[in-house]
Amino acid sequence: MILRFLFVLVLVMFGCRSWNLTSERGVVSYEISFNTDKNYIINETSFILQLYEYTMEIIDPTKDYYVMQTYWRLRDGQMAIGSDTIGVLFRDRVKVHIIPRGRTSIYFRSYQIYNTVLEFEVQVSMGLGNWVKVTPPKDYLEEYHAIVKEIKLRMLKYGPSSG
Repeated sequence: MILRFLFVLVLVMFGCRSWNLTSERGVVSYEISFNTDKNYIINETSFILQLYEYTMEIIDPTKDYYVMQTYWRLRDGQMAIGSDTIGVLFRDRVKVHIIPRGRTSIYFRSYQIYNTVLEFEVQVSMGLGNWVKVTPPKDYLEEYHAIVKEIKLRMLKYGPSSG
């Protein structure tokens, strides 16, 4: 229990301090915070990710902390190496971390509310089955930004769930 709390604390402190963090390891994180329950977050996020050709692989529930993960999505692309541009194969996936944030009540009914962190991971093929994490290309970052924007707009449009 304490270990999970420390993990969530570190994730929130370092992984979500800014709106968009790009690391050298090929992972980009976005935080989405709404006063909603986990079922609403799972439904809306799954719907939007499927529009962008992601397929849900697993939902790993623990007591209060959920992780949704998609299958790898393969795409052809180009990468600049020095003055040359070569064709490469990219793959990316999304992990959605649903972290408890507190409790709220509507009309005398109390329910748990959650933080949502979307983590996009990008890799490039470097040979026979050898995948290496890379910083996402600009068009990938624009697509990730559009996904987060659509999730936020959809959650604002339809409002928080009542639990």
